[in-house]
Amino acid sequence: MILLEITNRKTKSEKRKINALKSKGYTLLEVLVAITILTFTLGTVFQALSLSKRISLKSDETVDAQRILQHLLVDTTLMTKGIQRKSTTDDVPDQDGWSYSLTAEPLELDIETDDTEPEEINTKDKQPQESESELSSNGKATIPGMYDLKLCVIHKSFLKEKSFCISRWYKVL
Repeated sequence: MILLEITNRKTKSEKRKINALKSKGYTLLEVLVAITILTFTLGTVFQALSLSKRISLKSDETVDAQRILQHLLVDTTLMTKGIQRKSTTDDVPDQDGWSYSLTAEPLELDIETDDTEPEEINTKDKQPQESESELSSNGKATIPGMYDLKLCVIHKSFLKEKSFCISRWYKVL
């Protein structure tokens, strides 16, 4: 009887081996749950990478446009040509897919008028000052030698055309 009890006793390592042989793999449900979790995780990661790539491309395009605009603004020949013609359009030199449009109009500023009566001022000693600006009938003053420039650069890619515009005052020297 003691011999029988000794043979029926199994060591812990033998029990582990038997349990390992009984469970040979995962159930179909466990595999499907794991695949579903993996799919959602990868979908989220790819969506985030796609969004960051689109933001990066837009940022690069905006930086290029800003660089080109700054380069064109310091080109006095281009500014003079645009003011003389009132409008000019051309391709940007050495920049494939980029063109520009420049319009120049005399600078007009809105003038607010004060309807109140002016105070009495001793005008005997003061000479009337001549204004450099020309006041028109619509309440706007045209400033001689100053122009309102609108400069746009247009990026033409495969399917779309995007423009970046700035407006600046420019003084003819």
